Amino acid sequence: MENKKEKLVDALISNMGNITNACKSVGTTRRTYYNWLEADKDFAESVSHINESVIDEVESCLMANIRGGNVTAQIFYLKTKARYRGYTERIEQEIASKDGTPLGFTVNIIHTKKDASEMTDAELMEIINEGGSLSLTP
Repeated sequence: MENKKEKLVDALISNMGNITNACKSVGTTRRTYYNWLEADKDFAESVSHINESVIDEVESCLMANIRGGNVTAQIFYLKTKARYRGYTERIEQEIASKDGTPLGFTVNIIHTKKDASEMTDAELMEIINEGGSLSLTP
């Protein structure tokens, strides 16, 4: 790998993968970074390893917070790693007619933050097909 690329790799390590800060510290641009990423397999592999190392570090910090009793960290972990056990975000959407009269039931959407009124039937079916669920409550 060329010297400037090696310096950028070192800067990415010291900046925990932050592209903007790493590029600034070695006097190059984000565009150059992305050009190198696309054109140089060794550079791309180095960047991938850096990104994985940063994720590992953040996961270690998260686990330390969980062990330390940080409830927010515990909830985050459960919402991302234990969805299959029911730890999910849940949105309730009351359904109304065009004139605003409630139709008397609510749709509960799990695994999405998108407003149900903005979703197509296909999007709703995709949620169900991907393991999410919809329930209608009168």
